[in-house]
Amino acid sequence: MGRKMENIDRFNKITAAVLGKLYSSFPVPITIDCYELARGKSVEDLNAAELKKLHRYDEDVVFHVSTVAWLRNHGYLEQRHDIEKHYSILYEDCVLTPKALEAMNAEATIGEITLGEQLTDIAKDTGGQVKAAVVAEVVGALFKGFFGGSAPS
Repeated sequence: MGRKMENIDRFNKITAAVLGKLYSSFPVPITIDCYELARGKSVEDLNAAELKKLHRYDEDVVFHVSTVAWLRNHGYLEQRHDIEKHYSILYEDCVLTPKALEAMNAEATIGEITLGEQLTDIAKDTGGQVKAAVVAEVVGALFKGFFGGSAPS
């Protein structure tokens, strides 16, 4: 089996970061700033012209927005008031769904910490030291737990 496509590695890394942040703040809702995830500074620091250009031309931010929207649309997170600001780059009032929390509380296959704790550690890895294979394993285990399967051994 060959190397995974780069977009899947990116999706897994963003998923780990978003779900790790939600897990570490649970049950307190948080704001997910896709620009900050992609670029390291808040979208609220940009002016209107920069925002308009950003949404259309910054592929990395669009990929982050698409990942968060996918997680929301498939039941991993909810926006309590369905507020979207700044061309859907800023998702406010987000929290894990009960089913996502249950899957994240499952014991991981690596060590004796939960999947949620592993995702939280991955989310803190700003230098990108965590290997894509580890991220893929943790995210894969979470998705299997979410859909009622068992984590890989």
